[in-house]
Amino acid sequence: MYVAAQPKTNIKRPRVDRKRFALYIELRNRGFSQTEIARMGGPSARWQAGYEAEPGQSAYRTLSDARREMCAVWLKDLEAAGGHHFNPKVLEKEPGLLGALPAHRLRPEAEAALEDFELFRARYLGHVSLPWHVEAARVIREALKSSGRQFICMNVFPGSGKSTLNRDIALWVTVQNRAIRGLWGGASLRLAGRETQQLRSMLERTSPVKSDVDMIAKGRAVDAVSSLAEEFGMFKPAHVGGDIWTREMFTVIQADGTPTSEKEATWTAFGRDSHVLGWRVDLEIWDDLVTNRNHRTLEGRDDLEDWFIQEGESRLEPDGVLDLCGQRIHGDDLYWRRLQDRISDEFDAEPVTIGDDPGDDIGPNTRSKYTHIVFPAHDDSKCLGDHLRGDPNDPHHPDNAKAWPDGCLLDPVRMPWYGAGGLLQLRTNRPRMYDLTYQQKDVSEVDVLVPKVYITGGVDPEDGSELPGCWDNDRDLCRLPKNLAGPFISVATVDPSPTKFWAVQWWVIQPSTQQCFLMDLEKRQMDAPDFLDYYPETGEHAGMMEDWQRRSVQMGLPIRHWVVEKNAAQRFMLQYNHVQTWIRQNGARIIGHQTGMNKGDETYGIQMVREWFRFGRIRLPGAADGVSRARITSLKLVDEVTRYPHGGTDDQMMACWFMLHNLPKLMPSKAASNPAPRPSWLSELAGR
Repeated sequence: MYVAAQPKTNIKRPRVDRKRFALYIELRNRGFSQTEIARMGGPSARWQAGYEAEPGQSAYRTLSDARREMCAVWLKDLEAAGGHHFNPKVLEKEPGLLGALPAHRLRPEAEAALEDFELFRARYLGHVSLPWHVEAARVIREALKSSGRQFICMNVFPGSGKSTLNRDIALWVTVQNRAIRGLWGGASLRLAGRETQQLRSMLERTSPVKSDVDMIAKGRAVDAVSSLAEEFGMFKPAHVGGDIWTREMFTVIQADGTPTSEKEATWTAFGRDSHVLGWRVDLEIWDDLVTNRNHRTLEGRDDLEDWFIQEGESRLEPDGVLDLCGQRIHGDDLYWRRLQDRISDEFDAEPVTIGDDPGDDIGPNTRSKYTHIVFPAHDDSKCLGDHLRGDPNDPHHPDNAKAWPDGCLLDPVRMPWYGAGGLLQLRTNRPRMYDLTYQQKDVSEVDVLVPKVYITGGVDPEDGSELPGCWDNDRDLCRLPKNLAGPFISVATVDPSPTKFWAVQWWVIQPSTQQCFLMDLEKRQMDAPDFLDYYPETGEHAGMMEDWQRRSVQMGLPIRHWVVEKNAAQRFMLQYNHVQTWIRQNGARIIGHQTGMNKGDETYGIQMVREWFRFGRIRLPGAADGVSRARITSLKLVDEVTRYPHGGTDDQMMACWFMLHNLPKLMPSKAASNPAPRPSWLSELAGR
């Protein structure tokens, strides 16, 4: 008979054998009450109360959801393991281990679950994983192991269960590392707090989860085998009164015995309506931050992006991971915008910005700051066209269909192909929503001004013809193709803005082929004097207009026409004497373009841009040899024409339209190139 070490006190306590003491410690750590432990064969409730009342002993808190029937199951497991798991003397020397089981005391199944996300979900949470669930968890875990800040943008269709998946991933990484500091972000603190409350409930639970019967019948859920607290030790602090354990913030018991009151919160809820945080975290999960309400207007999208950069991304530790997860709802939403942020590996995940516009003139040796993980509802590359329909008992019925990557549907149960609300109905009736929200494409190809295939070349989806594309892959900025015969028309277009970005483009047109060669493009914020100014002290002009004009003259392609939005031309330019002087000195004309009157014209409106790209008459400098900035510069125009009218800005597209709309005015007249024949008598007079 082994007598457990008793605290030094004048009170004489009955002897407790080693097995009963070990059982007491084990089950008390799991959250059982003194009465329940006594009924299971442990020390009496009176002995436990006296033991815990002594100075230096641990006080415990009974968990309300502990069930009496599970006590017998756990006691049976304890007996099968040899009666006890640890030596009480060790506990007396290392009291910090009372709440968290060390790795050497974990069951084999628990050790395997730490490495296998699919097993973890099924064993402790009752969730059946699809391949994309496992892939998402793998990406986040690998990112946590990597050095440097990692930014992930994960897009998947609504109703896919991504919030549940994110919670399960958060639980998985918390069990692996109790010292992790996490932030759950949402559109509001109320929504984020609801998720952290779910996390807290699963960590403090001591009985296995019972899943929905219907979901079990469909094979999408199972009854959990065990609870996290049972197999990994307690997570909820015993002294809740002095520790953080609330709906929106909680701290779990640490494996090294660190008092929870001295540690920052394990998980914190944070919404856009929250106060500014004063600490950094290791993992940020932003779930459904983008909503229709905050993306209804351009100003709303701008405000959300500014807030997220300042308050979201800035909270990440140097080796932390940020997961921005949700479904696409707009071509110019936060997900697309953050994917445009570029970084250079030389500066360890810091955005590279040289111009006034983020991402402007960033250079060729860059990559996207965010890793984009996309899970479309339907994988076109794996589709065989049948989509499996028929009798529910047929193995080819949607309920029995294999999910991606073995099949073409990401989740045949949550998002089938047929039926009301199925993908076929969405693709037929709401093609834009199908492409954007369910396929996670930037924009729908069916209702944009210029489909991307017009730019890259390929097969025209409308008639099956071959498209030439618009890229000149070996041409740099301010260069024309070799051996290109003149004459040429050199024209610049300007779409100014008093508060936002100006769009300035330089085009050289070959009238004989009607090819329009983009020479240069600029997008920046500036005032009218930045574009063209005059210094009376020196009698010289300065600004972008002067610089571009001088460059075109030096290249032998002097700009003869500047097409400017009419209202802006009258407001910013033509009213000034120095602009009139500049026109006379350079022999150039400023043509005012009437936007509102012509924008909706069936023949010469914005839609005319589509055909010029379709037939490859718009030629874009596309050199990408590691030195040239040509392709990056041209993409500013490409992004707008391939996203209009669903993009955030359209200034570059408008500047291109200015040129095409006014092109008939700029072309040399046939009378000048082909003079009318003269009578013979007039020729005789001319010859005298």
